Amino acid sequence: MTRIVLALIAGALLSAPFAANAEPAKKPDAAARKQAMLKKFDKDGDGKLSDEEKAAMKAEMEKRRAEGGAKGGNAERRAEMMKKFDKDGDGKLNDEEKAAMRAEMQKRREAGGGKPKDGGKKPAKKKAD
Repeated sequence: MTRIVLALIAGALLSAPFAANAEPAKKPDAAARKQAMLKKFDKDGDGKLSDEEKAAMKAEMEKRRAEGGAKGGNAERRAEMMKKFDKDGDGKLNDEEKAAMRAEMQKRREAGGGKPKDGGKKPAKKKAD
């Protein structure tokens, strides 16, 4: 009996390093992302972004979004989001509409997914036999 317990303990100890490496990589937190952006765009090295540096950052982010990169997605995705959340139809998201969009995105993240595979449609109800 003692040998079995010792073997189980040894097995657990030997497999622990492998289990630790199996964890998925976590996204950098907001502070780390902010620091990386500052490092990239703070050309004068003063620790903050000037208006010119902010403009350069904004231009690069818009370029990446237009190309379908980063969090902005592609033009189709943006059009889909506008259609869904632009309730007043002015072509822009006001604070209330942005809040609704953020709330839905947060729910998706917590549920473990991004864009629903079914296009956001509710599943059809099954008929009872």
